[in-house]
Amino acid sequence: MIIPIIKKHIGKANFNLLVMTILGFVLLAFQLPDDNDNKPKVKKKTLKSYSYTNSISELTSHVEEEFNIHGQMTTFSKYDATQAGESSLQSVKVYKYDHLRHLVGTMVYDKNNILLWSEEKTWDDYDQVIKIKRTVYSPTADETFKTFEYDDDGNITTSQAFNGSDENSELVSEKKRTYNNDGFLLTASDWNYVVQDNKRVKQTTQIENLYNTKGQITKSILSTNDGKHRTKDIKAFQNGYMIAWNKYENGKIISRYKHLKPDTTAVEKQYELPPPIQDYRPKLEYDDAKRDPLANIAHTPFRTMTVKTDKNGNIIKTVIREYGQVVSVIYSYYNELNLITRERQIDKINNTSLETNYQYDKHGSVVEASTYDGTDLVLQHQYNYEYYH
Repeated sequence: MIIPIIKKHIGKANFNLLVMTILGFVLLAFQLPDDNDNKPKVKKKTLKSYSYTNSISELTSHVEEEFNIHGQMTTFSKYDATQAGESSLQSVKVYKYDHLRHLVGTMVYDKNNILLWSEEKTWDDYDQVIKIKRTVYSPTADETFKTFEYDDDGNITTSQAFNGSDENSELVSEKKRTYNNDGFLLTASDWNYVVQDNKRVKQTTQIENLYNTKGQITKSILSTNDGKHRTKDIKAFQNGYMIAWNKYENGKIISRYKHLKPDTTAVEKQYELPPPIQDYRPKLEYDDAKRDPLANIAHTPFRTMTVKTDKNGNIIKTVIREYGQVVSVIYSYYNELNLITRERQIDKINNTSLETNYQYDKHGSVVEASTYDGTDLVLQHQYNYEYYH
């Protein structure tokens, strides 16, 4: 109900700008990294958002986040806005870490502190997850358990899922992979259970790939079987291009494709270093500061964004174009600490604008962001912080 009220009050054009402003708030206060080593670590962060109609405020959202001394989130609490303008706890998510800062546990509780869902992770000495255990507790505990195995290159070679709490439970699905020395997939074998006609049927999928000595794929076979229905796709390749494709169902061929003129292009001799090419100007400029990979490709950009920065690297102007037409311009203003203090967003299509003002605490964390449509306050975010000392 809140969104239609805001849109009706400020108009569709300004509502679109307002959505962009909300996204900016999230990036500003919850995602941007802190480069100030002297700034104390945040222990708890609270955000309350209000919409305004005819100068009357209404609480629209309320969330609280708690962090450990390393900056990792330990608790995320979400509240519902009540008709009385207050908030009531909706859910709490708790995160647990080991001494190496690996996430090892996640628990979700409802407003009555009843555990609804949990996940446990086990890590090996190579910082790889080898086990995941998930449990749903409503109305009764329903546990699933996963294990992972890796090769020397860190690729997952085996993944198994159990309908229970450990490896002694029923195995309900399995995935296996093999790779060649270049890291390309050689074989894949998956199986799991599906329900057909009120019966549980084992469904399998298998892939086999063949490569030549140059690392190019030459053949790929995909097979599926779910009890009553079997399929097989056999594809042949030459110089990286598919030249044949036969498709089978239950052992009978149902379609056949073959390239009429086989690719006879000679494969160029490989060099450790490419031979020099005289009097050749590349189409693309490979200086990363000037490079435009789309310059020689026919395309129609849907949306582009160009920015202008000041001498400190702060973005002071952002121009947004859609299909080449300027649709929005954003002007940003900063204080002597390079903190954004004001932002003006102009809708060039409808000739409307919104302006947002920012306030900070002594540590440089935003504590209030207020958005105005002219002189009317339409949206406000209020932040509160607790720091480690």
